[in-house]
Amino acid sequence: MVLTLFLCLMCVCASALVWLGWKVVEQDSTVETQRVQGRLESAADRIVAALDRSLQQTGDFADARKPGPGEAFVVISGGSVEILPPGALAFSPAQSSEATPGPDVFREAEEFEFDQHDLEKAEATYRRLAGSKPAEVRAGALVRLGRVLRRQRRWPEALKTYDELGKIGSLSLASMPAILVARAARCSVLEESGQQQALQHEARALWADLTGGRLVVSRPTLDTYSDELRRWIGSLPPPPDWDERLAVAKAAATAWRAWRADERGAAGGRRFDLFDGSPVSVCWSSRDGAWQARLAGPSFWRRLWAGLGHDSGTTVRLTGEHGELFFGTSPIKGPTAFRAAAMTGLPWNLTVAPAGDWARSAASGARRRLIVAGFIVFALLLAAGSYFIARSMVRELAVARLQSAFVSAVSHEFRTPLTSIRQLAEMLARGRVDLEEQKQRVYELMMAESDRLRRLVESLLDFGRMQSGAYQFRFESLDGQEWAQAVVEQFGETVRTAGYVVEFAGAVNGAHIHADREALAGALWNLLDNAVKHSPDHKSVRVEVGSAEGKVEFRVIDRGIGIASEDLKHVFERFYRGGNATQAGIKGAGIGLTIVREIVRAHGGEVRLESTPGVGSVFSLILPVQEES
Repeated sequence: MVLTLFLCLMCVCASALVWLGWKVVEQDSTVETQRVQGRLESAADRIVAALDRSLQQTGDFADARKPGPGEAFVVISGGSVEILPPGALAFSPAQSSEATPGPDVFREAEEFEFDQHDLEKAEATYRRLAGSKPAEVRAGALVRLGRVLRRQRRWPEALKTYDELGKIGSLSLASMPAILVARAARCSVLEESGQQQALQHEARALWADLTGGRLVVSRPTLDTYSDELRRWIGSLPPPPDWDERLAVAKAAATAWRAWRADERGAAGGRRFDLFDGSPVSVCWSSRDGAWQARLAGPSFWRRLWAGLGHDSGTTVRLTGEHGELFFGTSPIKGPTAFRAAAMTGLPWNLTVAPAGDWARSAASGARRRLIVAGFIVFALLLAAGSYFIARSMVRELAVARLQSAFVSAVSHEFRTPLTSIRQLAEMLARGRVDLEEQKQRVYELMMAESDRLRRLVESLLDFGRMQSGAYQFRFESLDGQEWAQAVVEQFGETVRTAGYVVEFAGAVNGAHIHADREALAGALWNLLDNAVKHSPDHKSVRVEVGSAEGKVEFRVIDRGIGIASEDLKHVFERFYRGGNATQAGIKGAGIGLTIVREIVRAHGGEVRLESTPGVGSVFSLILPVQEES
């Protein structure tokens, strides 16, 4: 009757609450949708304005020679290339011009070298030319002199010659910096002379300078020497910002080629695109015969985009003309505001969406007050009904849980030995065991599993008889130490195959107790079995026997997982299993320690427990010494 009334009341309250919430949502949905969309449209306009200002900034050449973080400035005038800041680009968009000596300057020396094969005269002529004042003549002579010395295998002199070539400065040879030619030639000399350690050092230093911006080279030169350096030193780890510098350099080279190919000779232009998946913008102009470009790299744009929408609590998504994603997540769900590139003049399509739950916050305000009131009424009714129901069901649920856990645990404990016996019997029945020694081993295993099953059944029967008070103990006089040692030895045989060692230490010879041999052995066996099951990592259990003040104490010590402090006062209750054992997946029925306590109490003794999680446990059986008659 109580449950029926409770359900009826809950149905009425739930129906009223649903109707009330539906009416509130219906009334506010239209207003809320308009409010959210208006806020998104306003935020989108502000973001478009901010992006437009940033693009205008990247196209302003007034302060271009002082580029900010993530920006670069390139000037190509005549045959020179200037990059600010130095090293901002992985390579130069154009090749530097070079001063070339006349065709007859090296004719005499080259005739000695190639036509007459007179390397000595060729060397003397190149050395004379190397002392000339024109830097281009000295550089060309040093290159050729080094070649002659290498042909004569005069490695130290060749290295010295290339050192002199590297000191000439910013002169270009074959569109490559003279210092780069000199250092690469040094690496070749070290390779030819078999100086591998020096070659590794020189090549790594050259790679660091080549990728660190200290040498300004064209893309073909960079690729050529990168391949050569890989041949010398294997892997070439680039600097952390290499990908960004490479993308910016590709953008600059693309803009330079587009300007040169423009038949109309346009004075300037702008381009924004993905280079190697990284966004780069470049604005260029032509003035007084010089081409200049201002570039904004991936770090500049991503830093700018990451700050968009924060003040208005929105998220931003930028896509290209063909749907490629520049920034943000895809797709965006919920209300959005869209601005097409054709409408804004920006290089991207812009989508703005709410960040978080602000799109629903206003609509939930009015609803929340009404719904909370309904929920309060609902909660009060539910609490009152739950009180009457819970009072009558707590005991039934507790008993049902204990019974379910007990049946499940016992079923598992039965299943394990039964499965082992069936498998062993099947092996014998199908003739899979041929040797007598193997058969004997199978018989022993079957006996062990049968004995295990017998002990489990007897434990359950003893537990039932103890709970009903029908268990009959057969007391006799026992030597405590001899009895305990016999039980330990028997138990040790059963766990030896699993790698466990059970140690025994006793010092109470002649101390007798008045006890039921089988019942007390079952209690000690139970403690030993628990110690083994709860010690998966430390396979050593120790049993100590001692006496004091007219009592004999049997201590079972393990170094297992231990018992949590909150479980210590419950472990002897029937069907209770500690949290550590449950988490570790250790099986059990939850009645073993209950039986141990009942048996020891029947002998006039007590059970004590000391345990520390992660350290181990000590169970003590304390029994009175038998008085002499």
